[in-house]
Amino acid sequence: MTDTGRLSTLEAIARFDPAERLAALNELGLTRAGQRVPGLERFLDDEHPAVRLAAAQAVLQTKSEEPNASRAFDLLIDALTGPDADLSLAAGTAIVECTSDLSSRAAAALKLHQHPLLARVLGEMGGDVARRALSDCVEHSPSDAVRTEAREELSWLDEED
Repeated sequence: MTDTGRLSTLEAIARFDPAERLAALNELGLTRAGQRVPGLERFLDDEHPAVRLAAAQAVLQTKSEEPNASRAFDLLIDALTGPDADLSLAAGTAIVECTSDLSSRAAAALKLHQHPLLARVLGEMGGDVARRALSDCVEHSPSDAVRTEAREELSWLDEED
């Protein structure tokens, strides 16, 4: 499909209702993983938070350039650490399921935001970067909740080994 064809598809998606935009962006992120999809970032500004999250995940799954990838990740972190439990769950799931390796970004976000859900997401991601970030939280986090979650996640990771 040409870039023009993709833009036409994205223009059509923009006309959908929010639930259809959400589904279309989820599908686009899966089917175009690793490919460049020009114009996808326009949905990062959608009026509906769930659509913005789907767009953020799609931007991270496709071959998006900076600053779009950073902005998409920041949207997911804001939702994960925000007050809406449904959006928080969706954001955490999006980060864990994303095809690109976000563990370094998630580790940096955990250090900055000190939020227990970020510790949980890193535990789900696993790997050396996650282990180091979680160990650092156990030793240095000012938050009891973050230290507790980091310990639990490290325990789960140790059981998997």
